[in-house]
Amino acid sequence: MTCFPNFKILNRLLSWPRIVMILPFLLFQSNPAFSDNDNADSVLYDYYHTAWEKFYDSQFQQALREVNSGIEEVKSRDEVDYEWLIDFYSIKGVIYEELGHNHRVISIFENNILLSEKVEDEEFVNWVLSSSYGHIAVALSRLHLFESAVDYYQRAIYIDYKHFPDNHQFHRANYRNIGLVKSDLGLYEEALAYFEKAKYHTNQMEGARPTHLSSIKADFGRVYLMMGKGEKALEILQEAFALMDEYGAHIETFVNVHQLLMQAAMMRGDTAEAISILNDAIELIDGALHRMPMVPCRVYNFGGNLYLEMGNPEKAARIFSKCLEFMDFSPDLPPDRVLDIDEVLRAKTNLLRAEFAMIMEGDSGEKEDQLEEVLEMVDRNIRLLRHFIAGILIPHSKNRLVRERIGLFEVGINALYELYQINPDRGYVQNALFIADQSRSAVLLEDIVLRMTEDDAIASDFNRDMELKVSYDSLYLELNYWLDSTSTTSDSMVLDLREQMAAIRSEREVLFTEVFSAQSLYIRELVETGQPDEGFLNDMLDEGYSVLTHFPGTQNLFTLGLSNKGVIFIRDSLPDDLVFEANQLRNEIDVFPHTIGNSAEFNEHLNRLEEVNKKTYNRFFKGMEEIATEKLLIIPVDEISAVPFAAISLPAEVTSQGAYLVEEYEISYSYSLKALELQTQLNRERQGGFLVFAPEYHNEVVHVFGIDGELSLSPLEFNRRESEFLSRFYEAESFDGPTSTLDNFYAEAPAAAWVHLSGHAFINDGLPEHSFFAFSKPLESDGSQLLSINDISRLQLNAQVVFLNGCQTGYGPVQQGEGALSLQRAFASAGVSTLITTLWPVNDESAYHLTREFYEILPSVNSIPSALRKAALEFIDSGDPVYSHPYNWAGYVSYGNPSNPLAVSAGIGWFERLLVLGLVVLVGLWYLRKKR
Repeated sequence: MTCFPNFKILNRLLSWPRIVMILPFLLFQSNPAFSDNDNADSVLYDYYHTAWEKFYDSQFQQALREVNSGIEEVKSRDEVDYEWLIDFYSIKGVIYEELGHNHRVISIFENNILLSEKVEDEEFVNWVLSSSYGHIAVALSRLHLFESAVDYYQRAIYIDYKHFPDNHQFHRANYRNIGLVKSDLGLYEEALAYFEKAKYHTNQMEGARPTHLSSIKADFGRVYLMMGKGEKALEILQEAFALMDEYGAHIETFVNVHQLLMQAAMMRGDTAEAISILNDAIELIDGALHRMPMVPCRVYNFGGNLYLEMGNPEKAARIFSKCLEFMDFSPDLPPDRVLDIDEVLRAKTNLLRAEFAMIMEGDSGEKEDQLEEVLEMVDRNIRLLRHFIAGILIPHSKNRLVRERIGLFEVGINALYELYQINPDRGYVQNALFIADQSRSAVLLEDIVLRMTEDDAIASDFNRDMELKVSYDSLYLELNYWLDSTSTTSDSMVLDLREQMAAIRSEREVLFTEVFSAQSLYIRELVETGQPDEGFLNDMLDEGYSVLTHFPGTQNLFTLGLSNKGVIFIRDSLPDDLVFEANQLRNEIDVFPHTIGNSAEFNEHLNRLEEVNKKTYNRFFKGMEEIATEKLLIIPVDEISAVPFAAISLPAEVTSQGAYLVEEYEISYSYSLKALELQTQLNRERQGGFLVFAPEYHNEVVHVFGIDGELSLSPLEFNRRESEFLSRFYEAESFDGPTSTLDNFYAEAPAAAWVHLSGHAFINDGLPEHSFFAFSKPLESDGSQLLSINDISRLQLNAQVVFLNGCQTGYGPVQQGEGALSLQRAFASAGVSTLITTLWPVNDESAYHLTREFYEILPSVNSIPSALRKAALEFIDSGDPVYSHPYNWAGYVSYGNPSNPLAVSAGIGWFERLLVLGLVVLVGLWYLRKKR
């Protein structure tokens, strides 16, 4: 990421009267001459002047002392001069910006915005708002909160165009910064458009210098490199370098362009040129004073990677170490030192990669001890990473940071694999499982911890913020609908929507500040959720579970298996297309409905299915059958969550019959081992009831944001039969037909212990937060009937179990490290400990039959996966080639806590168990007789 500092505040400060007065003395180091009217403020001028003086000498702590003295002086007076107070806080914010304390920067400039309400000078207020928005945006960018940064930059742009239309330097800074953020978001065309605007305003600036244009050209070059347009990038970067070479530039700009030129050379395959540029860059860095040390560190990291790719890990390690020496890094830094920690983590990870490569090339006699040292460093760095992300509040940014450090986890697992080859100790496999586990579900874990947190202030603020976000999204969608509409749009309507959105943003800003001030306990709780508890894993193994997971790194795919029968630790090269391999069995099964009635197509499908099954077994399960126990816990990561493990066939040489996995094992799933550990703690004593929702549909058309065209909700017949059966068998409270509305769900579901939803579900691949489950359309209102992932995320549910019996409720677009962004995962985030969902579109009738089998079996077994398995066996054992096809049963999966709260054995003695079980059997026999 490249985030340049926001120098707009200095431009604004230089425009304020008191700064204009002291500017000559800042430049020439002479004492200011005050008029008689200024004598009263001479103390403040002295503090102010000295603070800037120390700042420009990089004596930041001394500058802070001067600023704090000035603030105390202003506050001590009978009448507080809020303009002076804002001035001092602004310098303080700039100092903290230089130091990388980004949370403090946000707090200071948020406070300036509030203080500006006490100032009457309108021009001064506008300066404050514009500069504060700009600085907050820079801090958010450095925290990797790119989406939020864009919003603040847009506010600064609005203020500047409205009140300072001729100040092209302000416009240049805004557009350049927002372009950098867009490029970090991967929105390259948008980034280029903003850089074009920045370039325009650069050329319009009074007193513009060629060096101003060179930095914009460097930005263009960076984006073209990201787009893979090496020749275009090289042309522009050479133009930028020529300008800097002739007219001079800031050292950081020189270093940045050198790094980009190295990348361009490597893209052309010119290693010699890249090394020559690297040596020039290092020569520039050595001995220079850097206000942004992360910039030269990027050069060290890139150069080290260059030597690593050339097979020279020793040289690479020396260069990576230069970054760590340069940063003068302390492990006790707070999490808001994001820029420092970000580059340090990158350098530490790269250094570990280099050291691992050297170990593999070195003397095998010392290899074991050296690998153990690497593991210790990996563990320390993972703890640092968790400390780092604990200070990040925006979920997608938190996830992105973990995924960008996937190499750190891969080095640790590689080291453990090599140690396992030397000494096949099961402890190495368990440690590898724990390392892999810490690389996933960072956002989901935060959601679960939020449900469990003891910090009421944090929980309240987060829940309120989620409500506001959902409201904001709704207004945003409505605004875009009217702006895109061909019908006449009322200006007042658009203005009203914009004002409502602005009010929500203001409230979220206040919450943001409150969360920062109250988050210490929450961060501690979050950091403690890192590594899975060893006792929890051992208890599971002692209960007869075996655990299977995979770790796709940057170069290798690891398969990890653990049980009391043994372990497996397999390392393969990462497949060229892991997404395809993970989805091929699911996709072939999904073809089945289209082959019914055509025997030739059906037979071709079965042949393809057999072939695909073999490939899926070899890639994702082979070797596990040697140690698997009857209870099999699978922790699928990312694309592998699409694999229907129940439908994988064991080869004939493993079992005489070539059975499906579900015939051999009781399969349960989890997002991560730590998530499962927390979800078992969410298993509250059952207090609520059993709810069933079976909506009715009448081919009504619904419009989904981001989807062209319309969706029609076709009528269902068998979901109502599910409702009737469950209301009889379990005395469930049933909302079917016209009563199965979204309003009734909102009213009843939060207190329920078990919720069963049977109806239409839709996955929005482009905008997964708008995937939904459809309820009955309200009869007497125009209210919504769609429960989206956004809506689910703001719910606080007490349910132990939610059964989502609809199409693809456990499937969706994958977010790396978090898995499928599905309805299933949304309910897990809302506090549900067990989810039963589907991997593909289900048939109305077969879904009813499997559901009924499941619920009839449920009271007699101790786990939900056991009931699902036995229900699937009823289909398999039927002998009917259509009825027994995996399409009808293999898509149902159970995620989270596998325990069955409806088991008749839960909490009662042996006599009561026999009595209740006998009654269940009698009821079942009576019902079957009645059915016949």
